[in-house]
Amino acid sequence: HMIGDSMEPTYISGDIILVDKSKAALKKDSIYVFRNNDELCIKRLLFSGKQIIILSDNKLYPSKTITNSEICILGKAIWYGRKTQ
Repeated sequence: HMIGDSMEPTYISGDIILVDKSKAALKKDSIYVFRNNDELCIKRLLFSGKQIIILSDNKLYPSKTITNSEICILGKAIWYGRKTQ
């Protein structure tokens, strides 16, 4: 389940995200699930050489630039489900 508002409006808290773990080594700009230190994240990743730009879709959250060695990509987000009200 998605928790938090950093990826709104793309994903909202409570959405169920399907992750393709076979895409963990893929380095195309997209939305990925990854581990950064002890934190599990879902963010938009932009690859630029040895650097990765981490973007939230919610513009209230600033972008962050890190190196490839600072995260472990677990897979690519490929589908989501959402409860209707």
